[in-house]
Amino acid sequence: MIILEIILLAFTIFSEALHESLTGKLAVASVITNRVESHKFADNYIDVILQPKQFSCFNSFDIIYGNLAKIEKRRTDWIISLIIATAYVNGDAKPILKSKHYTRKEVKRSWMSQMTVETEIGNHKY
Repeated sequence: MIILEIILLAFTIFSEALHESLTGKLAVASVITNRVESHKFADNYIDVILQPKQFSCFNSFDIIYGNLAKIEKRRTDWIISLIIATAYVNGDAKPILKSKHYTRKEVKRSWMSQMTVETEIGNHKY
């Protein structure tokens, strides 16, 4: 089960923060870890990551397939994502943020009006 958690977390980091800095990648992992640790979303990485409409990289088969196809060309980013995921799932890394949500800066949704932005990293706000 831990291997599947690492792979799913790495794929989510890779897909959601591909064009972000290392800090941006760590921030995505932090949000997911904060959700797992809060037990309000689910109590494991698999269930948190695969909840419907939570992470855009899982919104359609075409998106999933497109991101899988990028792994071959972006091997370094994939390896970094695997290292981060392994550290977080094994408990060797702690979240760098308190946030349990993030979105691209340009996205505006009604549910966001009740949230406070903790920080902005790259193209995302947390």
